Amino acid sequence: MMAMLTTIHYFFVDPVYYCIIAMLNWVPGSMALPQGIFRLLPISLLQAQLMRRKTMEQFSTAKVLVVSTFLIIGMVLAGVLMQPKTSLDAWNVKESDFPANASSEEKLTFLLRYAILAPSSYNTQPWNFNISGNQIDIFADKSGWLQVADSDYRELYLSLGCCLENLRVSADHFGYNCSVTYFPDRKI
Repeated sequence: MMAMLTTIHYFFVDPVYYCIIAMLNWVPGSMALPQGIFRLLPISLLQAQLMRRKTMEQFSTAKVLVVSTFLIIGMVLAGVLMQPKTSLDAWNVKESDFPANASSEEKLTFLLRYAILAPSSYNTQPWNFNISGNQIDIFADKSGWLQVADSDYRELYLSLGCCLENLRVSADHFGYNCSVTYFPDRKI
């Protein structure tokens, strides 16, 4: 239990505390970096304890609470309340909405609603689809490729594999037998 509390304190409380100190040490209008920002760098535990004692003498509890409240409200507003509704619409897929009496292409289009929920590297969603007859083709969308972070296409291929697996699971659920055929060796 003590190890867990120490870990929580080290990874959550200390960084928030040092951010507050950095904000309180910064003088508005100055072009210099806040002096307290350097307290975010890893330092020895003894130095951290000494700095904590010294800075706690300078600031009242009220100031720390006000700044902490401001930071928490900002995180809640940005993360929860300001989330665009349209970004969550893709997750409103219901099994009962499957178009059982529709054409084959409409049924396959419905299955793609499950495929696009696949995880992808940095949520780039690097895939394009083509439906023709009873076939769905998945293509890599190079505009979603991260050239620096994924220079060898590894994460792009993993994202496509996740999309393909979601598609296979949904197809199996709705009674489709599917087989996977890979394109000939060619550049993306």
